[in-house]
Amino acid sequence: MGTVKITWVSNNAIAKFSGIVDSKTLLECMSLALSNPDLEKQIYCINDLSEIDDLVYSEGEFKMHVAMDQGVSRMNPHLNYGIVVKEKNFKDASRYMHALEGTNWNIAIFTSLSDATKWANELLPNK
Repeated sequence: MGTVKITWVSNNAIAKFSGIVDSKTLLECMSLALSNPDLEKQIYCINDLSEIDDLVYSEGEFKMHVAMDQGVSRMNPHLNYGIVVKEKNFKDASRYMHALEGTNWNIAIFTSLSDATKWANELLPNK
């Protein structure tokens, strides 16, 4: 069974997944992320799947998650979405990124959380 833990950095989310991640784990993450009352102010979200044991989903579940993120993209059309994966899951991340091309989201794939965090921090407005 997979788990997810979200760390909030101001209005921005870093979701760290572990174990065998399935559709239920991904839905749990989405539910937690949507609980942010300032979702429309969120600048970035990083999903870190770099330490998972496996990623399992059906084609129908894949399409459902794409449709849900397309809906979220209407709530926050300018989100920067980083996905961190090991090489074995790069194909899944790339497929997901291409499925969301119709949104305005800036989506990037990384092989380390430190690279994704650096990318995210460069997106923040200067204070």
